[in-house]
Amino acid sequence: MTRFLARRLLLALLVVFLVTVVTFVILHLLPGGPARGVLGVKATPEQIEAFNRSQGFDQPLPVQYWDYCSGCCTATSAPRTRSTPTSARCWPSDCRKPWS
Repeated sequence: MTRFLARRLLLALLVVFLVTVVTFVILHLLPGGPARGVLGVKATPEQIEAFNRSQGFDQPLPVQYWDYCSGCCTATSAPRTRSTPTSARCWPSDCRKPWS
């Protein structure tokens, strides 16, 4: 029974690792990188450079992957969305309905 549980745990960890690697690679394969995906096609090169610097995309890939995984494991947003407000930080007076 212990061997079965150990094997299942090991396979689950492998699946989590592979899913994080695949999502990280897909994010970096976006045309223009993650900055272009977040800022849009009208972003200037200066805005893209500032975004990459502020979100850590100017770091080496292993450092970016570590930040990505640590952000996922701590139940926070991925590091690239640190500047976007979350519902936890949104007061009712600041949260307007999109149709109003």
